[in-house]
Amino acid sequence: MFKFLTLFLFVWPIFGYSQELRRCGYLEAREYLLQTDKAAKEKFEAAENTSVSEEGVMNKSQTQAIFTIPVVFHILHQGGPENISDAQIQDALTILNRDFNKLNPDTVNIVGAFQNLASDCQIEFKLATLDENGNCTTGITRHYDNAADWELSSSNYKYTWNRTRYLNIYVVKTLPPGIAAYTYLPGTSSAIMDAIVVMHPYVGSIGTGSQFGSRVITHEVGHWFNLQHTWGSNNQPGVACGDDGVGDTPLTKGFSFCNLANADVCTSGVDENVQNYMEYAFCQNMFTLGQRNRMHNCLNSANAGRSNLWSPANIQTTGVYNPPLACPPKADFNCNLAVACLGDTVSFTDYSYNGTISTWEWSSANAVNVSNLQNGKLVFNQTGPAVVKLKISNANGTDSLLKTSVIILPGAYSGTNNLVQSFENFTFPDSLWLRTQPEFGSAFNTTGLSAKTGSQSVWVNNFYDNPNEAVALYTPRFLFQGMFPSQLSFYYAYAQKSSGSNDKLSVYASTNCGLNWNKILELAGASLSTVAGFSNTPFFPNSQQFGLSTISLAPYSNEQLYLKFEFLPDENGAGNNFFIDDILINGATMLTEALGPEQAGVFPNPTSGTIYFKGFGQNMI
Repeated sequence: MFKFLTLFLFVWPIFGYSQELRRCGYLEAREYLLQTDKAAKEKFEAAENTSVSEEGVMNKSQTQAIFTIPVVFHILHQGGPENISDAQIQDALTILNRDFNKLNPDTVNIVGAFQNLASDCQIEFKLATLDENGNCTTGITRHYDNAADWELSSSNYKYTWNRTRYLNIYVVKTLPPGIAAYTYLPGTSSAIMDAIVVMHPYVGSIGTGSQFGSRVITHEVGHWFNLQHTWGSNNQPGVACGDDGVGDTPLTKGFSFCNLANADVCTSGVDENVQNYMEYAFCQNMFTLGQRNRMHNCLNSANAGRSNLWSPANIQTTGVYNPPLACPPKADFNCNLAVACLGDTVSFTDYSYNGTISTWEWSSANAVNVSNLQNGKLVFNQTGPAVVKLKISNANGTDSLLKTSVIILPGAYSGTNNLVQSFENFTFPDSLWLRTQPEFGSAFNTTGLSAKTGSQSVWVNNFYDNPNEAVALYTPRFLFQGMFPSQLSFYYAYAQKSSGSNDKLSVYASTNCGLNWNKILELAGASLSTVAGFSNTPFFPNSQQFGLSTISLAPYSNEQLYLKFEFLPDENGAGNNFFIDDILINGATMLTEALGPEQAGVFPNPTSGTIYFKGFGQNMI
């Protein structure tokens, strides 16, 4: 047995981005699927039990001189350093090709026991130059998206191109604690989730990347081609001896550091493959011949469409060779404000990509002007969710994008005659009671299915139409002219789907038209529930199953106030329906809506059976 000097190489965290050790998140991702997909267990077992026999392996000599894989990178960002450069992507691709083709100069450091087993895998990776629709692309897409702070959720994979034609790699701002990157074994996830997700500091060796984290993608692509960790995919490194199903990678416990001198932990006298790319030791520099054969088997399998990736027809369809000289641009942008007031000037930042841009045009039906600046400015004269359009062009073509990117709240001298809102005889939303609309799933809507009083309330259809983000309900603007305490009260109804359900309601107040919001209430999970036990069927409450919440608004005396009700669905989609009814503000000496001269009245108007008087101290029935 060979013995070598011990090398301790502690390389993570990457400078400036994290103070925690981050590794491959395969086990965490696997656990997420097992909890959310009933069929996942059988899929994982089938993939992990795939054996690699040295006999009868369909290797490259029988099929292809080299396997060429079209790649697309999807960069999800929020305008920060995570919006990495094309050069950093190219650097990551260079490293990936170097590692898979045994062109890395550090192969000279491979220990003697594995020198003859280190393999040129004969797989190359090239950026696609034609997208799914045959349009010109650089093979890099960019998207301003809150999902840049990535969670293990299927709803985040909205940019995935056809997995039978492309290797999709998502580059994101953050991942859950401890995870630098992750993916799934072929055929174990849904088609849209069949991608690699990686934090930007672990992409390439330049820009926000570093030399030390630059082989994270090499490791994840190994998984994507059906390689397990060397200690087995149901195991943690250093816990128990395990097997990866490959004959020439010895039984191993796995290593988190490069202890090359004492690498015979599981079998005395048999060195373990500490330097393997599927290890955690971070002195990786090799795949074995057996791993190459397992990857070739994967590439020759129809499972998850891997055999189509490198086919001559797909290479032509994805434009890997003979790419177009230049592309039309692709539009993308972000609004600098989520909420603004009527009459405000709102700024927008251009994040378009795919080519040099020569013209910009910003417009909205809610705005009084059109802007031709690269970073546009629009003045809004209509309330409600504002759909903004960016149209861009260059010599090669044009592109446009519509986004509902800002909520325009009523400004001065606007409001409502209702200081109680029971949603009866009421068309919601209108120009004063507003809502956000998620990209996917249900928003707040009126319903006649359940109510505390009358026949209508507002609800989020969260059981069957789970939103992929928080949804909000905005009140009109209220003016508090008295010094006596006032209060907000409302009825709500919710039932947990299971003990782990964690839907959340938050109520916020703003005195500066949504520029800042102060949280005045938060209820989540069991504390939000208004009934005992759980409901694994859609919850539709009767009038007795509504709870009452009362919140003091004393800190906002003499303020102009907006309120926001925000419902955040359970991140695992394990939530249930949520209802609100009879929103009431009362108890102030002189509480008026910001209507200018009108100081007293009867409400609601028209009425629905209950009449409230305002303007004389307390509201009176």
